Amino acid sequence: MVKQIFLIKKQLKNQSGFTLVEVIISIFILSIIITAASTAFVYATRVAKDNKCSMTSINLANEALEYIRSLQFSDVGTVGGDPVGILQQNRIENVGGINYKVNTEIIWEEEGEWDSLGNVEWDYKSVRITVVPQNMEGNQSLTKVIETYVTRDSTQPPITGGNIRIRLIRGWNTAPLTTIPVSNAKITLSVGPSAPRQVQTSSKGAARFIDLSPGNYTVNIDPSNLGMILLPGTAIWSISIANYITKPNQFKAEYPCHLRIKLKDNDGNPISLNSGTSGKISVQVPYGTNINKDFTSSEVNSQGNLPQDFITGLWPVGDGYSGEYSIPNVSIPGYLYFGSYEISGASEVFWNGKFLGPGTYKDITCYFRAFPLTLSGIITPWVTGTNIITGSNYNKDADGSILMGKFSTGDLTERIIMPSSTTSNFNATSTLNLVVRGVPPLKHGISYSDYM
Repeated sequence: MVKQIFLIKKQLKNQSGFTLVEVIISIFILSIIITAASTAFVYATRVAKDNKCSMTSINLANEALEYIRSLQFSDVGTVGGDPVGILQQNRIENVGGINYKVNTEIIWEEEGEWDSLGNVEWDYKSVRITVVPQNMEGNQSLTKVIETYVTRDSTQPPITGGNIRIRLIRGWNTAPLTTIPVSNAKITLSVGPSAPRQVQTSSKGAARFIDLSPGNYTVNIDPSNLGMILLPGTAIWSISIANYITKPNQFKAEYPCHLRIKLKDNDGNPISLNSGTSGKISVQVPYGTNINKDFTSSEVNSQGNLPQDFITGLWPVGDGYSGEYSIPNVSIPGYLYFGSYEISGASEVFWNGKFLGPGTYKDITCYFRAFPLTLSGIITPWVTGTNIITGSNYNKDADGSILMGKFSTGDLTERIIMPSSTTSNFNATSTLNLVVRGVPPLKHGISYSDYM
């Protein structure tokens, strides 16, 4: 008996408990298991919710489509749209506590291609229903779209009013015999007896306002929802409409181009403006209104760069569209501007005013030469700001040789030249905007005295 008790005590003594390290490891492993299970549960819940929303969107789209099919052809349209009808363009449906955005888009369709002369062939209407949970419009998997066509039957009366037909195409085109339509751009009939109405361009880039009462109308073309701009000066179309007459017009849209401007002196150093001062940049444009923009010292960073969006929204010109831009002048206190250059390979060349394509940037460096306070060896300073005042200058290098000097106005044909090895006096009364012109010293090794 004693021996048995001894053996039992010995066994109990040899049994040890969990150490602290073992407990911590166990908790860590358990937390991983719980986290993984929670993540899987959350994911499964989200998938189930998304599936439910997706199915609800499909059901709402089908219900809207079936309702449209039950309508008379003349009623198939949207309030304020064209064709005009009884349907709301946008509405909210609540199902199971979730709001769904239902968009109804109805447009006239024609069987044939674009016809700039003939009357509208109003063959049928296309219907596009888009349903998506509200505030989730960017989720493509939850966005459900159903499309169909509604044809006119023989009982429908003929159109008696006037019509407007518009086609919107891409402006940049390297194949002149082809056209690229722009779809889903917003076209608004803003003024007129049958206004307001609003449509979007079709897959063929076409938009139509049909059966309009006679009168004067204004049409606004706006592709900004596509990130595009219209050819400058063509955003508004004013037109007179009569019964049985179709008035067509074609417009061009493109993705805008941009300039990124850097300011440097003749030594290649960034130019910074003194605090509180300002400058101005002028851009001549081939279409629309010339650009003249002021900039302040705070808008020029330490690298001499103006903000990236400072010169933006430019109609693209180049191999796909004719025309060219130019920067005739950039005014900075104490500096002469003498040209805008771009990188071409390993060197810089004068910017030809063109872009590589729509939506592209062009990095432009504007070079300047600083005005001296007083020219060396000249008693009477003859330059103040960008004006030449009464005075004389004998232009010599360090060895005393006469150097060629050259002065010109903004018109490069108005030029004064002092030939080399010839003594000449430059005498001029005060002349506004008489600006020194030249080429970048960084590429041609020209010193300041070459212009004096």
